[in-house]
Amino acid sequence: MKITAHNQNKIKLTIVLLLLIYIFISIGYDLVKDLYQFKNYTITYLIYELISLLVSGFSFFFIFNILEEYRKNIDNLNLNITSEQNISKKLKGDFLKVLEKQFDEWHLTKSEKEIIVLIFKGLPYKKIADIRNTKDITIRQQVSTIYKKIDIKSRNELIAFFFEDLL
Repeated sequence: MKITAHNQNKIKLTIVLLLLIYIFISIGYDLVKDLYQFKNYTITYLIYELISLLVSGFSFFFIFNILEEYRKNIDNLNLNITSEQNISKKLKGDFLKVLEKQFDEWHLTKSEKEIIVLIFKGLPYKKIADIRNTKDITIRQQVSTIYKKIDIKSRNELIAFFFEDLL
């Protein structure tokens, strides 16, 4: 489990909750013992113990509610993350379909399609060359050939071709 500020707060609240349980039980036990033995305790002392017992009890429920809210928030965030991931996957799939359709219209080879996808990922020619186990100059020549084939002059123009309708 990754320790985040949220997790640290939750851990701290859990520790405080456990301490409050201990305090509640200790004070409750002491109060019951004092009432059972009924020695010369003043009413003020017994009221003090009763107030301490009530404060620790209310504190317990207050912190328990905070932890419950944390749990609900985490559940909601997890639902949102899952929903956003599903939307992202769908959009990525739809975009890849649009790319494939356009690639087919341009009559690109498999190699040319791969190079354009790597360009879309923002990779420099050197990195594309490394991925494709070739030289940088070879990739530059292939990209130049692709651009001529599809009547585009630059990487920016290629990317703009697909995104101009979205903006």
